[in-house]
Amino acid sequence: MKGNVDVSIKYLERLEEIYGEDWKQRLDNYLKDEETGMDEDGKECIAGFLMTYKEEIMDNATVNLQKVEKKINNDLLFKNLRSFIDDMLEPFYVSAPVRAFCIRKSDDMLGLLEEMFSRTILRIHADILQEYIKFGFENEDAFIGFLNALDTLCTYAIKKNLYRDAIEDLIYSQTRLPREICKKLAELIDSNFDVLRMKYIIEKLDSLEEKGVL
Repeated sequence: MKGNVDVSIKYLERLEEIYGEDWKQRLDNYLKDEETGMDEDGKECIAGFLMTYKEEIMDNATVNLQKVEKKINNDLLFKNLRSFIDDMLEPFYVSAPVRAFCIRKSDDMLGLLEEMFSRTILRIHADILQEYIKFGFENEDAFIGFLNALDTLCTYAIKKNLYRDAIEDLIYSQTRLPREICKKLAELIDSNFDVLRMKYIIEKLDSLEEKGVL
């Protein structure tokens, strides 16, 4: 995404071409999951805008972000947009301590990630939560936030049956962790794929049993 100019703005301009003066209301309806009656061109345009806008935030493309805010020129709509995007960016936000830790102590991070993966994703070792400082987090809540995001990414990779390269790209696109870190996490997921898949199946069965389906 870096180096691309005004990508998100072009989507908004296209949306305005499709809906005229009603384009802002259409965007707001989409953000509120009220896009009933919207044609596929409009939906695809908004989806493309949201993805590119999210990338521009992650890349800190300040000029593009300012142009989007100016183009929207509506405080309430812009607030709804940022709230929607913030939900999409949750894995990116909770990964900030790890990105910072990698800059300070890059040589330590690979080993710590392997320990973290073993003690939280493969098996639960509750005491690890009290060791948040060791892993570069300021408090337990921040540590839990990252672990939840990592678990969600692992689950997605298992559900979609992704190859290792695709897992690496997924982790990078969602967290912007250094490529070396993304590669290590992808290797851990790939090498434990069958174990993680069985864990996912058992969790789904437990959920169905709790709901009385089984």
